[in-house]
Amino acid sequence: RGGDVSIEHMSPTVFKALLRFVYGRERPNCHVVLENGRELLEAADRFGCKKLKLFVESEVIRGDCITTENAACWIVFADSHSCGY
Repeated sequence: RGGDVSIEHMSPTVFKALLRFVYGRERPNCHVVLENGRELLEAADRFGCKKLKLFVESEVIRGDCITTENAACWIVFADSHSCGY
């Protein structure tokens, strides 16, 4: 037993942030959200972490993630992942 567990379609950075949030109530820092916002939202949606999802949504809106160039892509992404904003 004791073998490795493979988590598909998730970077180690995002998985670490997810675990720290779930087990340590540690919020991802703004750099992690800026660099991995979409992947964090996908992971939160995938594993049903509503509080993490809401936190990342608010950070994406508050931060520099959305620009005039990528706003349409963010809207489509948010809609496809049932984001609240």
